[in-house]
Amino acid sequence: MKKKIVSIILSVSMVVAFIPSFAFAVGGVENPQETPDPGSVSEVVTVPDAETVEVTEPAPEPEAPPVVNKENRIINADPTTTTKDSSYNIGDYKFALSETTYFYDGNPHLPEVICAELTKDKDYKVEGNASTDPGTYHISITGIEPYTGSIELEYTIVETSISLNETSVSLYRNGTFGLKATVSNPNGDTTYSSSDTAVASVSASGVITAKAKGSATITVKNGFANKTVNVTVKNPNLNMTKATIYLNTSKTLKITGKIGKATFKSSNKKVASVNVAGKITAKKKGTCTITVKTNGITLKCKVTVKNPSLSKSKLAVYNTDKYKLKVLGGKGKITWKSSNKTVATVTSKGVVRGKKGGACTITAKRGQYTMKCKIKVPKHYKGYSKIPDFGALYGKTAAKRDYSESNAIAYKADKSYLNKYINVLKKKGFKYYQSSEGVKIYVNSAYDVVGVIHKKGLMVVVYQNAKD
Repeated sequence: MKKKIVSIILSVSMVVAFIPSFAFAVGGVENPQETPDPGSVSEVVTVPDAETVEVTEPAPEPEAPPVVNKENRIINADPTTTTKDSSYNIGDYKFALSETTYFYDGNPHLPEVICAELTKDKDYKVEGNASTDPGTYHISITGIEPYTGSIELEYTIVETSISLNETSVSLYRNGTFGLKATVSNPNGDTTYSSSDTAVASVSASGVITAKAKGSATITVKNGFANKTVNVTVKNPNLNMTKATIYLNTSKTLKITGKIGKATFKSSNKKVASVNVAGKITAKKKGTCTITVKTNGITLKCKVTVKNPSLSKSKLAVYNTDKYKLKVLGGKGKITWKSSNKTVATVTSKGVVRGKKGGACTITAKRGQYTMKCKIKVPKHYKGYSKIPDFGALYGKTAAKRDYSESNAIAYKADKSYLNKYINVLKKKGFKYYQSSEGVKIYVNSAYDVVGVIHKKGLMVVVYQNAKD
């Protein structure tokens, strides 16, 4: 505590040292093979003796090979009549799949193999498993003896996907939003539906219309794919539901979420009128209701009209402070007056400055209206209710102030005020503590510390609480 007091003393000394000059501080693959020619038939002939020569019939001509058409396919081939060494490549036959493209629907898919010339499981066998997931798959076709070779056919399962320009939409009643769906691998038409058409409806082209306050879900579908959009519908609202307007002044109602036109109506035009833009003009002291219709609903604002008044009806102004009063409402020039200029003064612009401890009234007049504010100038420093305010006691306005460390204030006053102020300190319970370079230090039981000195025509007061 003593260190704090010493610090305050040092602050006083610094202030005194600089008086009066101290400043203020603040895909699929094919593998065709050529069809081999059937083997030639040969016969060994033995020439008999001339005496035993018998006339025999000539050997039959060999059968002509099967005819191959322009598509290199064997026509009318009969494997059962061929020799053991003959073979027929199935690559020369036409195979097809019942389906080459499926849309993903969560079910397994396997197309059938179609061949007009050959028979399944007799002339060829098929290998392939049913598939569920999107992708490209192959079916293997292999010949059964005497048919040889193999081929692969390809089919795909494609997935339909949907992307939207928004997944969450907030609208005011009667508002609209164009939902755009981008569909990859479409499977038919894209459809839109709403979970609650009373809240929000949606057209076949994706235009959402807000109907009533609430929430709904819009579902977009194409084939097996779907996406959802959360829609929140709000009612429009006014910037104020209650308004206080001073006579001859105005305020404007603003609508958030207005769609289209809005109408305004006053329940009492003699109290307050309202124009098509929502501007409310005060006419007479009283109350009325402004009704607004927009987006198919009705909104209301209660209006209270008051006579002009001051921004404050009561005010405490310290000797070292000032405050600007404002006139609310009315038109025309304002005149200001203080009932006691020794307590507080007021400028032509309504700036009130405390002078001496006490009370007075500031009066403002505008036209036919008179407005008043009660002023009190405390006799203690602001924030220190037990430390006497030198300026408030003697009506002295501060010449210099410094609030950087300790509160230091200098007043223009002759030396006689030093003893006067010390006597006031003693009456308020302050006791002499010590002196330092001419500065007299006084402390009370609450550890309020006051240092005083008179020098170069200035009365300097430095104060602080040692507990701060």
